[in-house]
Formats: sequence, C-alpha cells, structure tokens
Amino acid sequence: MSPTGYTREDLELAVVAAARAPVPEQSQPWLRLHGGAIDVLVSPPRASPAGAHAGWWAARIGGGAGLFNVRLALRQLGRPALVRLRPYRDEPDLLARLHPGPAQPPGPTERELFAALPLCRVDAGPVVPTPVPPEVRRRLIDAARTEHGWLELIVGHAAVAAFSEIEASAGRVLDRARTDPVRWRTAAPPFDGSFHLPCDVPAGRGDRAGTADEPAQRSDQGAGQEPDQEPVVAVLGSPADGPGAQLRAGQALQRVLLTAAAAGLTTCLHSQVMAVPAAREQLRLALGRFGRPQMVLRIGHRPAHRGTPPAVADPNRTSREDGSKVPAASGPSALPRPVVHGVE
Repeated sequence: MSPTGYTREDLELAVVAAARAPVPEQSQPWLRLHGGAIDVLVSPPRASPAGAHAGWWAARIGGGAGLFNVRLALRQLGRPALVRLRPYRDEPDLLARLHPGPAQPPGPTERELFAALPLCRVDAGPVVPTPVPPEVRRRLIDAARTEHGWLELIVGHAAVAAFSEIEASAGRVLDRARTDPVRWRTAAPPFDGSFHLPCDVPAGRGDRAGTADEPAQRSDQGAGQEPDQEPVVAVLGSPADGPGAQLRAGQALQRVLLTAAAAGLTTCLHSQVMAVPAAREQLRLALGRFGRPQMVLRIGHRPAHRGTPPAVADPNRTSREDGSKVPAASGPSALPRPVVHGVE
C-alpha cells in the first residue's frame, strides 16, 4: 500500500465496484491513475433526440453512481477518498478526482452497502408492488439525504396513477421528438400532462410541502389500507441542478439502490420524465419540492420467474489489447465495465 497515493491494486478494486453501478453503455465511466489519484471520466455522450443536455445529464447521473461505488470500495480498504468534483471546468469528461484521505476503517453501514453490491440489480421490467415497511422507507430517505439529495415517496394507487399520467405524457413527447428531431431542436413539442398529484400534507415545513423526514401520506389511502401495502414510486432529487448537482444525485441514487438491495428489494428506473423539461417541472410542482427531480424509481420485489442472477465481471480484464472497452459480462443483467487506463 502506497503511503502517498492510490496503487494499481486499489484501482482494480475500484473498477470492479464501479462496474456494479446501473450505468448504460453510452454513459459508462472509466477510471485511471493520475499522480496517485483516481480519476473518474466519461466519454462525451452520443447524440440524443432530447438534445445534448439530456445526454450529459445521463452521463453525470451514471458517473455519479459509479463514483459512489468507487468511494465505497476504497473505504473497504481503509483508504477513504477525498473527492473533488469536476476539478477542471473546461474538461467536462473528467467527473471527479479522488485523493487518499486519512486512514479509517469502514463502518457498519459501509460494510453492509458493500456486501449488497452483488445484489444490486436494476430491472428493465415491472417490479412486484409488495409491502415496503416504514422502517425501510425511512432508511431509503436517509440514504438520499446522506448524499445531499432528497427522496420523495409517492404512496397510494391514485397518486401513483397520477404520476403515471405525467410519465405517459412525457413518453408521448419523446415519441414525437424521435419522429421529428428537427422540430425538437427548434421548439420542443407541447407537454399535455396532468397538473396534480393527490396528497394531504401540510405545507410550509422543510424544503417541500410536508416534512423532509417522513414519506408523504397520500389522501387516497382507503379505510383500513396500510401505506406499506401499496405500490411505491420514489422520486430522487437534488436541491439544485447543474453538473455538480447531477453528480451528487448520481451518488445519492446509488446509495438508495444499495440500501434497497440490502433490504431485499429491487428497483426499476424511469428517466423519460427527466428528459422532458415541462414534465420534470410538473412533477416537482406536484410534489411541492424545491430543487430538481433527477430520477424516478419503482421499488418492490422481483417477480418469481425473473430470478436470473447477474453475470459476474472478470476482474482480470479491464480493456482489450487495442484499448477499447470491454463489457462486464454478457446476459440480460450484465452491467458495462469501466476501463482501467495506464498510470499517467
């Protein structure tokens, strides 16, 4: 172990951990050693119907999720990182630089989250809306707050249905954008979403219409119907928007995902609302939140017939001989693997 900087062995563990983040291939981060520090970088995003802003948003959310896993892995080595986000503003692909901090052993929470890395799966399909106990909900909210984000739980069939209308309207806008990209670039198609989520929460406290410490109790809960028996949709957000805020939101997202995995839950991510500015703002207003929503999660359990475990990445391969990227593994649940570049 180097007393002054991270080593190649540290980097290899960080790579394996980063590969477990829910990062689409076009947004996958890659790592390098730079003077004893570990850099987290991302390739410039590809063209998107929603524009360059949406591409960089996805890259930063995914890069932030990978960054959290890197921090978590280094903490297991007793070498927690001092993180500097976006150290050079004229290099947008350099998301963060990590320097070794004072030696410190991992705490119980860090050990639990690290153990949940192999269990953390993001499903592409629906999740079973089985009960999510109140204590687990509180842990999910605390996880987001620890990374300077917020998590709003939409509980209740009517509230979830209202959100689904906003989501469906955003989907229609994106469909029109894909068929008419020129119109999207010059003038985004109009948003036709609903403007209300049923809720019964007193206003005027904290940074939202309600308390920042407890899930909102929605007015559509029927007599005798417990909140933890209903489907759960979570909206993850940040106090502000911008490159740095999006990177922090990505870290908050990954901590929430690992917290859910440690509790035996699975999640399904929905980002199309975030790609339509009017839908995103509508969701924020409906929740009574300041800041910006950054991701929508459906939380529950995996259907019994969809239990295929994720493929395991080979920790000995980080790049092809020609320097191109290598996927972590094949299969429906495989996650893209970051690339280890040489020491600079």
